[in-house]
Amino acid sequence: MSERPELPGWRWGPFTFRLPFYHTRLCWPEFLQGLFVSAATGMALIPVMTAFFGLSFEEAVALSMIHASLIASAVIVFGEPYAGGWITPALPLILAFVIGGYEDPVSRFQAMTALSLVFAGLVLFLGITGWADDLWSGYPIPSRLASSSVPPSRR
Repeated sequence: MSERPELPGWRWGPFTFRLPFYHTRLCWPEFLQGLFVSAATGMALIPVMTAFFGLSFEEAVALSMIHASLIASAVIVFGEPYAGGWITPALPLILAFVIGGYEDPVSRFQAMTALSLVFAGLVLFLGITGWADDLWSGYPIPSRLASSSVPPSRR
């Protein structure tokens, strides 16, 4: 299998920043699919945020829009969406831990923020040091089963 050339962009350490419409072109099928998936997952969390985290409907919608913007910008800013495949399976476990372990919405929000910051630090650390590749090196994963959480060198 031949290696594809890397897309143009500005390198910053191990990452490549791609300015939309300058380094990349708009692909309508991917844009629409991403829009619908992002809207579906973001809107599905609105009842959870209003019922268990004490947010109003408007605040939950605004937070959902920020969430979708951050997910969409990760591919542009960092080049590859590694964290996406790690978050999805953990979300029900994290919500069960936060909702079941904390009584009031303020402490639930603080616990969720703390877990998010720890996870962001872990993913950033693994990405900068290159240990993400070492983490997957001992696991032969078929290319059909590999998701965005598996580094491209291991697919």
